[in-house]
Amino acid sequence: MSGTIAHILPANGGAGRNLALCEVQGTEGAAATLTDADAQALLAFAVTPAHESVPRRLVSPEQPGTPPISTMAHATVTAQSEIILRDVSAANGSDAPFCDWLLRCGGWSRTADAGTKSYTYVLVTAPSEVATVAQIQINAGNTRYLTTQAQDVRGSTTISAEAGRPWLLDLSGLGVLSSPSSASDPRSATGSAWSGTIAYPEGAPLVLEGTTIRLYDPASSTLYGGGSLASPGTAGDLLSFNLDTQRQVTARKGASASSGIHGALGNINGGTLEVVMEATADNALDIYALRASGKPLYFFARATQRGTSNTATLLCWFFPEEIDDTQVADALYTMTISGPLLYTPDVSDNSPTAGASPTQALAAATSYGLPLAPAGLPRGLAVLQIATP
Repeated sequence: MSGTIAHILPANGGAGRNLALCEVQGTEGAAATLTDADAQALLAFAVTPAHESVPRRLVSPEQPGTPPISTMAHATVTAQSEIILRDVSAANGSDAPFCDWLLRCGGWSRTADAGTKSYTYVLVTAPSEVATVAQIQINAGNTRYLTTQAQDVRGSTTISAEAGRPWLLDLSGLGVLSSPSSASDPRSATGSAWSGTIAYPEGAPLVLEGTTIRLYDPASSTLYGGGSLASPGTAGDLLSFNLDTQRQVTARKGASASSGIHGALGNINGGTLEVVMEATADNALDIYALRASGKPLYFFARATQRGTSNTATLLCWFFPEEIDDTQVADALYTMTISGPLLYTPDVSDNSPTAGASPTQALAAATSYGLPLAPAGLPRGLAVLQIATP
């Protein structure tokens, strides 16, 4: 181990100042070279070494005391980011949203389209891209710092928001330890000051306010809150949503790998959506009847970034599997609906319906489906589209 770790954390009251560096890798198995240009504006971030210890107990005239074997040099990665957009023009990656790397290694496939000035992220069942991440802890006087780095990181993501609060993106993942020297040195200490130029985003995060919401039954053309798809009503309102990709990331073990781990793979469970909304007496949607008849629901949320014309649109189809309409909070009678995400329907005529065809392509339609439909979109279960009109 190089340098010294003396007083790294105690010099800062045990808390430590953190810096997050993250970059999507060009090739799995080859860590990206991280620089200060890869600094991320995150609300929370941690890279935690997670070795496995294999116990050993040899036949002996004494009590157990044989050293175990330490193996599986991997790391768990957690991160939380606000969804902050940039003006899209070239659509070459340089103007992607600041949470781009989280989506791409968290199950979402990115399609960039300069013609429509958009990035479309589709939740796919194929293995996601991988990222190299590093957590840097700096002491109070900036005289020493620790680096914990992992590569080949894949994760499971959730997109969520509460009314009047920012849209959030959370990742829980796993990767291979690649701290600069070796896996045997999971927290590499440097006995000097950290230096670099950090530029965090100037734009505001998306907020769940002034948002176009559509919770729609395609079979009966019935919209929550009334109105039409082109002009939704406001008789009800959405209080929160949570889309969970539920990928259950596990270590990809292998005899040829250093410390027995190549990286991580996500077990694809399909994902779920939970929405919490006002339950109103004049709401035409009968959620219980929909569940009993096996009918899907279409969910659409479109928000505009403060101070810009940039938009983010989240849409999916889901089945109302769990219903709780007994909650009364802040004088509101609320209903919580949750269930699994479904295959895309044909938005032109709703035939096949949602959940019926795993080969149905994503498409655009007036007020129904994607706002924009660039060519070559993969099939998937949910879509997050970023665009500059």
